[in-house]
Amino acid sequence: MEWTMEDAYTTTENTPRPIVPVGTWDFEIKNASEGPNQYRKSDKNPEGMCLSFRLSALNGSYLFVYVDIPQHISWIANQLGDAIGFSERGGMVKMDPIDIEGVRVRCEIEHYTNPSTGKTSAQVKRYLPAVEAVEPVAEQKAPAARSQTAKARAAMANDDDIPF
Repeated sequence: MEWTMEDAYTTTENTPRPIVPVGTWDFEIKNASEGPNQYRKSDKNPEGMCLSFRLSALNGSYLFVYVDIPQHISWIANQLGDAIGFSERGGMVKMDPIDIEGVRVRCEIEHYTNPSTGKTSAQVKRYLPAVEAVEPVAEQKAPAARSQTAKARAAMANDDDIPF
């Protein structure tokens, strides 16, 4: 394949995107993976195994929100599971990266300023539970008792068993 370089290459000025503002936002989970993270090591998680992904805001052009959920902090995984519709089974929450990639989630965002660098970034304060769209159920009433017609009432008034 060949390209002719007739047109001048123009660049667009890259303006930095702002961080996601504090508040409640809808996101899409992007690039989920699992693996070790040296900053998440602990006595309960000596390898620092994490579920890592980034969140992309659906309604705005903001920086990604990067998330690491360490294997030893199950309450965060449970909160995320509730938010995206994965339920706890047998005391465990199981989420594979391939299953959560592309899923939408609603989060409450807060800002964090790193004391050593002074850099402020957005982070997830909490994952909000999924709200399922519930169709309103048509009112179901017991079948109304049929009113007796005048003819039927008159027939019952007669002593014979013939209803006419």
